[in-house]
Amino acid sequence: MTQAITLLLHFPAAASAVSEQQRGELARMDQPGVAVLIALLEQLQASPAASMALTLERWRERPEYRRLCELASSAPLVPDQAPPARKLRQAVARLLDSELRRRLEVLIEKARGQPPGRVRETELQALTVAQTRVGGP
Repeated sequence: MTQAITLLLHFPAAASAVSEQQRGELARMDQPGVAVLIALLEQLQASPAASMALTLERWRERPEYRRLCELASSAPLVPDQAPPARKLRQAVARLLDSELRRRLEVLIEKARGQPPGRVRETELQALTVAQTRVGGP
């Protein structure tokens, strides 16, 4: 999460690398920082910022501002614009894969020792197919 937010701060144009579908999948995650990541992505896609300073200025009145400034003061992980978009896509893909694995483990644990309900069975099948697509175990 931190890496993705830091990349957006240093390279705001990289926000265009994350699809609407990925943002939707991120929105279903229950992890600290995901709301900030989604808000940054949506803001930068709707109204691109030319610089980190402009991005931070948009967040000045929000409680997350101080943490964003801390992340902005760290050295960028990549030196130019092309790799940040790729790195951001990779970071988002890792976050989504991690959430997929977590949800799959929860469903499997719930299914042990009891007959699966139709909804849970359908979700378990969908998650298993999704995990196979992203190169899961």
